[in-house]
Amino acid sequence: MGMQKIKKINEIMTEQIKHICETREAFDNYYSTKISQGMALGESEIEIIKFISEEFGKNAAICEPGCGMGQIPIALSALGFNNVTGIEVRKDRLDDSEHLKSMVSNKFKNAGKFKLLLDRFPNSNLYDLLITFNFVSTYNNENTDKLLESFKSHGCVIMDISRFGIRRDTEEELHEFLKKINSHGLAFERIFKTIYMVRKVD
Repeated sequence: MGMQKIKKINEIMTEQIKHICETREAFDNYYSTKISQGMALGESEIEIIKFISEEFGKNAAICEPGCGMGQIPIALSALGFNNVTGIEVRKDRLDDSEHLKSMVSNKFKNAGKFKLLLDRFPNSNLYDLLITFNFVSTYNNENTDKLLESFKSHGCVIMDISRFGIRRDTEEELHEFLKKINSHGLAFERIFKTIYMVRKVD
């Protein structure tokens, strides 16, 4: 039932994002490519959603900084998670996310609560889980220490690094970043291909 519902959510979001793309003269290549491939949620995003569904309760406080159009938070909300936040620095993406959220929520009777914030990164320790889907790959190198220190304020972090080698100059930077995680008193374990769980070491 879980995967069937995720598949249904994916289909609805894909149609809605396709509609948004068609009504714009120009749209981000990232989303245009996803829609041309016929999916709003890729393999990694689906695995993250599955993992959270299996490992976290419906009342867990979950946040995705850099959520874009909010596919992961919206999908979690549709699955009944009640305390989900999406944070995005771009107002146009946030507006699209609001539209997508209302269209998806209308299709699911027991959709949970979901809010959107115009910001860059959560500075409080309100969240049991942060999701950083390709977020670390866009962070400036000089700010990675600040980013990693902020991870300690939250319960744990699910981090996808699939675009790290694409967005940065070399794969070597990725390995340096993973080593730096340990130097900040954090431990990481791979849970699926390019997805890692990061926790503070007790």
